[in-house]
Amino acid sequence: MPVFLAVIALVIDGSMLLVKKRALQNAADAAALAAAQDWPLGGPCVGACLASLQTSANNYSDKNGGPDLHPCNDPDPAHPTDTNCFAAPYIDKSGTAHDGQVEVRLTVSTPTLFTKAVGLKGLFDVSARSVAGSNPILGATTITGQTVTGSATTIVIPGGTHTTTDPDINSGGSGIGFAMSPVCGAISYTGAGAKNGDPVLGAFATNGGFDFSGNAPKKVTWLGFDQTRCGPPGFPASPPSGTNQCTSPAWGDASESQNNCVKTLVNLNQNNTLPINWPLMPPPQPTPRNGTWNPSSDYYSNCINLGNTGTINFRPNGNPPGIYCVSGASTVLSINGGDDLTTGDGYTFFALNGATISISGNTSKLKFYWPSACGAGTRPTTRASSYPCPGLNRTISSYDPFTLFYATNPSSTGGCAVCLQGQNNQLTGDIFAPMPNAFPPTPGPTQTGGLVTVNGGALAAGSGFIESWNLHLAGNTGSYSGTGTAIIIPGATHTTTDAGTTQTIIVPGTTDPGTTIATTVGTEIGLGE
Repeated sequence: MPVFLAVIALVIDGSMLLVKKRALQNAADAAALAAAQDWPLGGPCVGACLASLQTSANNYSDKNGGPDLHPCNDPDPAHPTDTNCFAAPYIDKSGTAHDGQVEVRLTVSTPTLFTKAVGLKGLFDVSARSVAGSNPILGATTITGQTVTGSATTIVIPGGTHTTTDPDINSGGSGIGFAMSPVCGAISYTGAGAKNGDPVLGAFATNGGFDFSGNAPKKVTWLGFDQTRCGPPGFPASPPSGTNQCTSPAWGDASESQNNCVKTLVNLNQNNTLPINWPLMPPPQPTPRNGTWNPSSDYYSNCINLGNTGTINFRPNGNPPGIYCVSGASTVLSINGGDDLTTGDGYTFFALNGATISISGNTSKLKFYWPSACGAGTRPTTRASSYPCPGLNRTISSYDPFTLFYATNPSSTGGCAVCLQGQNNQLTGDIFAPMPNAFPPTPGPTQTGGLVTVNGGALAAGSGFIESWNLHLAGNTGSYSGTGTAIIIPGATHTTTDAGTTQTIIVPGTTDPGTTIATTVGTEIGLGE
């Protein structure tokens, strides 16, 4: 009987232990496989990753009847002794750690039936162990290469544009007069000329031409005019005008050419710049008023009114230096010979609203007005853009302080706006006859305007600058010396464009061989041990 019972115990209890072993192995496999799935692909598992891994292992151990698991704590991981634990990563017997693999070790005690009845030990330990791992399943994506065909593009590059300006032409020295009129006789020079060795006339300019007539010799140093329209066979004649045909001891030449001529001729319209405007801007017209002249408040905006009818004879007696004016188309301001108007601050005269100015007789002396209240040494002697007047706390600009005569008569009937007659008169200052005050939109050869006439030897000792529409010089005027601004001819502007160039741009073709990119298409999970 004992032998029989032992055999029965072996068969029954052994079978029970084998079943328990199989169930515990299933729990170990499930826990290891579940934990291995939580291992991140290609990286270590620490911190929160281990906590997630332990949770998965415990869940699947519990679902399969296994015990709770804790991280294995083996003094010698290559010779493990801890149980009911998981090791992540798995360390093999050689001590090598395997990332991505998890080991689960389970041990439980299970009771038997017959072995305990016959007095043998009633509990037996059943152990199970499993190692599972997860690996990515790699795939490959192929990107097909491309071939780009080369190209050739032809472009035209425009030529560069260059702008150049010729230098201005300067008359040099002091100018005598400018005539705005475009007629070819805008300036006429008649009567007796200079004697041998006498001074020659200086620089003139006009939008028209210069007419010589009468006795020779008469000499002009420089003339700027419309030479294209008013040149030979018009005015002035050439030859004899020109450097080689016009000589005088006044210019350092050995002899005097016995002709009427201009030494230097300049075509004002050579750069299509005509008509040119006043080289010296005419002064603004003052406002007539009555009473005593006060330079502090009157200079240069007001003028003392002398009257507006008939011929008004001006005498310095009772009329102190200042700016004086007359007004009206039938009014003439007359200054008789023998008076000296150069004492003190001088005098300036305006003939407004069509009035005229007439100087007659001999030995008259006049100079332009400048207030001595401006201070000692301030009286202008040379041209400038502005003139200081510290005594009146002012700077004079936009006004020509050299102004001596200004007449608005347009001379449409052939009369003069400013008529200068007599002998040995001394005139110091500028003379203006600027009406009409705008250049006509379509100037023609009959254009007329303000006329200044110089008869006899009136300006033998004159100095200043004359600006008018027309200028007539007669008699012995050869010693007149201008103090006007130099006449400037603007330089022409030229624009040139270089020829364009043709350029071909070649873009070479390219070939892309393509690439293969490895991708993860899944995860392989399996049991290793």
